[in-house]
Amino acid sequence: MRFFKLFKYSQKNLLDEAHSESIAMLELVKDMFGIITETLAGESSTEKLEKISNVDKKVNRLHRDTRKKVYEHLAISGTGDLFSSLVILSVVDDVERIGDYNKNIADVALLIPNKLNLRKYEKTFYEIQKDTVEFFDMTLKALREDNLKLASTILTKYTALSIKCDSIIEDIIKGDKKDTIRKDFVALVLLLRYFKRVNAHLTNVATTIINPFHRIGYRPKKKHLKKAIPAKKK
Repeated sequence: MRFFKLFKYSQKNLLDEAHSESIAMLELVKDMFGIITETLAGESSTEKLEKISNVDKKVNRLHRDTRKKVYEHLAISGTGDLFSSLVILSVVDDVERIGDYNKNIADVALLIPNKLNLRKYEKTFYEIQKDTVEFFDMTLKALREDNLKLASTILTKYTALSIKCDSIIEDIIKGDKKDTIRKDFVALVLLLRYFKRVNAHLTNVATTIINPFHRIGYRPKKKHLKKAIPAKKK
């Protein structure tokens, strides 16, 4: 969308502040997810998980503040920045939802007494977890730099990650009927569903860089992807 370039050359105003706060929100939800991954790997105590809700409250406050600033900016400045304003609102709505999902993941993690014993699914689960952390980094970088190519990479990678999540869930549910569903696997199904939703909202954020406003949150059309990824020179 290239709209972030608008902020580089304008005087500091409410919209600049709203843009900065949208980045701050994404950094906070990334930190939340980092605490979760450390706990699931047994590298951190569950006491940190109990503080997740406090971080989520900060995210919610920023969400409300960002929306207020955007509305005030439009009321004062008119509709000249309408497009950029609507895109910022779309970004912060997705990030706020990621915060909610992080809180849901933390709730599941608190119910797990020990490190997860996932048997044959362990390698793939931690790959998905690692990919999700990478998604946060990529999304932050794409937003800060208004990087179309990186945004399109996020969308492409999400497809593979989504398939991984669904395939494990399907295998657990449709697997050997003689195999009793263990508590760890119930937790795994819940975690994967939430991981998938977190990544889905990160891809929604990425689409704000690639898509026209009416297609934000939807898969980009080929013509928009072509603009994001220039053809290779032969």
